Amino acid sequence: MEDRRTRAYWPTRIMLAFAIVAPPTAWLWLVAMQPDTIAPMFAANPERDWVDGAILAVGAGLWFAGVIWMIRIFRGPSDDPPRWRYRVR
Repeated sequence: MEDRRTRAYWPTRIMLAFAIVAPPTAWLWLVAMQPDTIAPMFAANPERDWVDGAILAVGAGLWFAGVIWMIRIFRGPSDDPPRWRYRVR
């Protein structure tokens, strides 16, 4: 069995793991570290509740789409041409 790993096998996996873990971790840290003297990020304000929820939903959606796109690229074919393009010369 041959080893088909590229030179960037582990750095690519580390970057992918960082992209998956870092944004939720940063968000949780920001929520946990807010001082009590400042209004919380999602304060009870009925006039702005939908804005805060929309901003959160758009951010989470973009992050999710980006992670799915990175996994798609990561799992894609290598530099070999597709099988349907094979020609005998």
